[in-house]
Amino acid sequence: MTHILSPSDAPPVIEVTRNPAGISMCQLVRDAYEASRERQIILLLNGVTVEEVDAALDPIVPLYSLDIPGVKYVLFEGRERMAGIEQPMLSSGAKSGYLKHS
Repeated sequence: MTHILSPSDAPPVIEVTRNPAGISMCQLVRDAYEASRERQIILLLNGVTVEEVDAALDPIVPLYSLDIPGVKYVLFEGRERMAGIEQPMLSSGAKSGYLKHS
């Protein structure tokens, strides 16, 4: 059975690149994490590693409770693969427990 999300149910997706326009990569990731207090946010990692994003989040994650929706990482593997996004997602802090898993 296929489950289709309405636009209001789908989490926002933010593409994270090494040099985003007008903001540092670290600040973009930190702003996304802060916004994830309200709802889960997908970070589409394009040319940025999970380790780099984890390092950007390390200073601020302890400032928030662990019961927020949090962020999930999706590794960008080319436009063809992203159409269906049926690949497994990597949770932020999967090793360190930043994301509350439901």
